[in-house]
Amino acid sequence: MVAARTPLALLAPDSDHSTPMRPDGFLDLHNPAFEAWADQMRDGGEAYFTPLVEAVEAGLCRVAIIGPGPRLPRLKGTYSDRRPHLVILQDADAGSTGPGSFPMAGAALRWAYRSIIRLAEPAAEQYGAALNCARRYQRVVMVETTTTNAEAWAEAIATAASPRDPNMAVIQPGEPVNLMPARKRRTRG
Repeated sequence: MVAARTPLALLAPDSDHSTPMRPDGFLDLHNPAFEAWADQMRDGGEAYFTPLVEAVEAGLCRVAIIGPGPRLPRLKGTYSDRRPHLVILQDADAGSTGPGSFPMAGAALRWAYRSIIRLAEPAAEQYGAALNCARRYQRVVMVETTTTNAEAWAEAIATAASPRDPNMAVIQPGEPVNLMPARKRRTRG
């Protein structure tokens, strides 16, 4: 059973089913601890995670929520899984130090087709938009960080991504959430 109000980033994936995560780092719907964690997220102070919980429950998306440290979900096997994947790197607490706290962040950012930097307070709308983005791009990394570390994360994304197209979106405080780039209009000529 998961302790009350345990942030998911503090839970380590294991094989004895004491956390809601699979050994590969993604949330596990079939794990007995998942239901208790999902109820805690819905009813507790983390109700903004509801879109993520519902997407995992419906089998629409695989989600991993990772805190600072060397641990990252296993990304290699995701190529054969047709479901969208959303990896959330949590670097928004008072002790956040940017990409330096995530030694494997470069690998995750290279793996992703789209990267998101979230600077605003968490809201269900943002996570819903991130899930929609994952449905479109299949592999998305969302970095939750502070304004202090935003520039360092943007540089890390630009370094890991293609030089032609860093494919990055930023969620700013007080602004509407739009994670999809504007489509280019074709002109007939």
